[in-house]
Amino acid sequence: MLWGDLADLFHLVYVFSSAENPVKKVLAEHHCDAIYLENRKLGFISEDFRSLMFEIWKVKYLEMPRFREVIASIPPEVRLEHFLNDGDSPDIPIPIYVEYLNLIRQMAREKAR
Repeated sequence: MLWGDLADLFHLVYVFSSAENPVKKVLAEHHCDAIYLENRKLGFISEDFRSLMFEIWKVKYLEMPRFREVIASIPPEVRLEHFLNDGDSPDIPIPIYVEYLNLIRQMAREKAR
């Protein structure tokens, strides 16, 4: 978990550094400029990366019985407004993560029927 948080911090430093900042070049050389999956390079909060995370969370919350049970048990009139603290912070912006959780909850409830 520490390495993931450290990688997130390095990525934020990369994103918010000016183009002429020498730290930015060093971080890019060490792959802190994006998410690298085999031969693919995805922007940290790009649509491609968010879609990949959504697919991962669908497996987690729809295929794992305990997670599916928990998320499906939340009444539909209760809008999820924060991330579910499962020991790791989300790797995409919180509002997008929350939107995904609400969609996944709806899918879990439909699957339970």
